[in-house]
Amino acid sequence: EEIPNEWDVEWMAWFEQWKEYYKEHKTPHVKISNGKLYHWVYYQRRHRGKLSATKVELLNKAGFVWGDEEIPNEWMNRFEQWKEYVKEHRTPHVQQKNKRGLYTWVRTQRKNRDKLSTTQVELLNKAGFVWGDEEIPNEWDVEWMAWFEQWKEYY
Repeated sequence: EEIPNEWDVEWMAWFEQWKEYYKEHKTPHVKISNGKLYHWVYYQRRHRGKLSATKVELLNKAGFVWGDEEIPNEWMNRFEQWKEYVKEHRTPHVQQKNKRGLYTWVRTQRKNRDKLSTTQVELLNKAGFVWGDEEIPNEWDVEWMAWFEQWKEYY
């Protein structure tokens, strides 16, 4: 039986931390704001050929995402911002006046759906993303529906 050296022990600690992150956030993609964990994940991807077969196997079994399937951090950061917006505003429809950059990102996802990876489309679908513009109420529609609901309750 091989005795683990201090680097293996440290690697296992980071691996366990990454698994916890994955479990909590339901994504193997670590945001750059998570500093050292983000850099650990980045290092694993860039140095895959230097990792032991055991480490590669552990990462694979745990759902680690390697190079080709990797989602750009900028995309993941915007996706996380959009999810926060949905949570806060209780709607997947971003109003331009509220968050211009996020509004543009949402429109770009709709326009470029065929250019997104399968993983990106799955993430958006699971989060309740609305793909068609025809499904998006404008702010007047939202306000009208609110008044209509009040009217129905009154009458």
